[in-house]
Amino acid sequence: MPVNPNEAPEGFVAVESEFTALCAGCHFASLSDEQCQQIMCMSWERDDGFSVIFVPCTNKPGTANFPNDDMGPPV
Repeated sequence: MPVNPNEAPEGFVAVESEFTALCAGCHFASLSDEQCQQIMCMSWERDDGFSVIFVPCTNKPGTANFPNDDMGPPV
């Protein structure tokens, strides 16, 4: 089973970390140890079993660009 990117704090995506407890690149790496322990990123804390880092989500909501208006398809 791959990393579940949605098993992350709101606004972030989980990305597999190459090594356990390697925080390089994680958005939360600058937190104090006590605050960081609240972030579930270790393999034994996660449902998918992977150690991860968290990066800001850059997905934008999808938009449709169809050749019609809100009245339906062109005639």
